[in-house]
Amino acid sequence: MNKTTRRISLRQYFKIETIAIFTALLLISGSSLFSLNQAISLSNTIVEKSLTDIHSTMSLRLSLNRSAMPVNDYIIHADPEEKIQYMTLKDETDYQFKLIATTMEKDPVLQALLAQALLTWNQTNVLAEDIFLIDHPIGNTDAAEKMEQFDALVDRGTDILSRIYSGIYQNTIESQKQLDNIKLRATLLIILLSFIGLLVAIFGSIRLASLFFPPLEKILAGVRLFGRGKLSHRIGNEMPVELTELADGVNDMAGRLDDIYSELRKSSYRDSLTGCYNRRKLDEDMMAAFSLARRKHENLAVLMLDLDLFKLINDKYGHVAGDSVLLSTAEIIRSQLRKHEILYRYGGEEFIIILPATRASDAFILAERIRISVGNKKMDVGSGAPVSVTVSIGIADNAQEDSSIQNMIELADKALYTAKESGRNRVTIA
Repeated sequence: MNKTTRRISLRQYFKIETIAIFTALLLISGSSLFSLNQAISLSNTIVEKSLTDIHSTMSLRLSLNRSAMPVNDYIIHADPEEKIQYMTLKDETDYQFKLIATTMEKDPVLQALLAQALLTWNQTNVLAEDIFLIDHPIGNTDAAEKMEQFDALVDRGTDILSRIYSGIYQNTIESQKQLDNIKLRATLLIILLSFIGLLVAIFGSIRLASLFFPPLEKILAGVRLFGRGKLSHRIGNEMPVELTELADGVNDMAGRLDDIYSELRKSSYRDSLTGCYNRRKLDEDMMAAFSLARRKHENLAVLMLDLDLFKLINDKYGHVAGDSVLLSTAEIIRSQLRKHEILYRYGGEEFIIILPATRASDAFILAERIRISVGNKKMDVGSGAPVSVTVSIGIADNAQEDSSIQNMIELADKALYTAKESGRNRVTIA
C-alpha cells in the first residue's frame, strides 16, 4: 500500500468518530465541523487572495520590465519595429494595471501605491514616445540621457510594485490573525463541550485538531515564505488529503511564479540579437571578478573587441546582413572560449571578454586565436558572395597597483583604439 492510500481523510475520520460516540457527540461533531469548515474557508480565501494578488503583481512587474526592452533595443539598433513591439507590450502593461486595480478596491493604501505606479508608468510612456521620435538614436547624447531617465522610471515603478507586494504580505498576516481567532474560539468550544460530554469526545476532538491544525500552520508558513519572495520553498504533503490538495495547489502556483521570475531575470541579462550577456550583466560580473582577483591577489584580464569597418557592411548589405554578421561573429568568439570565459556585448559591434586568473600576455594568445578565427570565416549576408570581416582587439589587466574596473575598461578601449589606428585586424596590449 502506497503513502497516498494510507493518508487520513478528515471526512472519513469524522464518520468513524460520530459512530463511536453516538448521540452524545453529535453536538461536538457539529460544532467542530462548523468551526473547521469556517477555518478552511477562511484559509482558502487567504491563500487564494494572496496568490491572486501576488500573481497579478508579479505579472505587472514582468510586463513593466519587458516593455523596457524594445526602447533599449531601439537606442542600440534604431529599428522602427521596436516601436511596434513596444506598443504591444504597452497595451499588455495597461491591461495588467486595470486587472490588478480590481483586486485592490478595498485597500486604500495599496490603491494609493498603485496610483503612484500608474503615474510613473504614464511618465515612462511619454518618455518612450520622445525616444522613438529620435530618428538617429545610436550614439545620440540626448537619446542616451532620455534612456537613463526611462530606465530610472522603470526602476521606480518596479520599486513601487515591490512595496505593493509587501503590502499584500501584510494583508495576509492580518487575515491570518482572523483565522487564529477562529481557531482559538473553536478550540475553547471543543474543550467546553468535551467536558460536558463523554471522555471519548475529548479524545476525538484532540485527534481531529491534531489532524488539521499542524498541516494548516505548515500551509500558512509556506504562504508567508512565498510572500517574502522565497518561491523555491515547497509545502510538504504529509497531511490529510483535503489539505494535501490545497498544499499542492499552493506549490503549483509558487512554482509557476518562480518560473516567471527566473525567465524575467534571464531575459534582462541577455542581448536579444547575439544571445551574449549584456552590459548590465557585465557590470555585475566585472565587479565580482575584480573583487575576487583583488582578494586572492590574482591576475585579471579584459579583452575589448570591435569589428573593423562594420558600418560598410550595414551600408552595402543592409542592417539585416549586419545583424547576421554580428551573430556569426559572436558564435565564432564563443567557440574559442573556455567554460569560465564569458562573452558580453558591450554595445553596437563591440564585445568584451573577462578572463579571470589571466595575465595580459596570456590573454594575447587567446586574442590572436579569436582574431584569426574571425578573419578566416566566410559569412553569408543573404545576397552575393559571402564576406569576411576582421576584428581589432585591445587588452588590459590589473597589473597596476591602482587599477580599477573603470581603469581596466578605459585601458582596453585605448588599446583597441591603438589597434584601429595601426591598421586594424590586430591585437594591442595596453
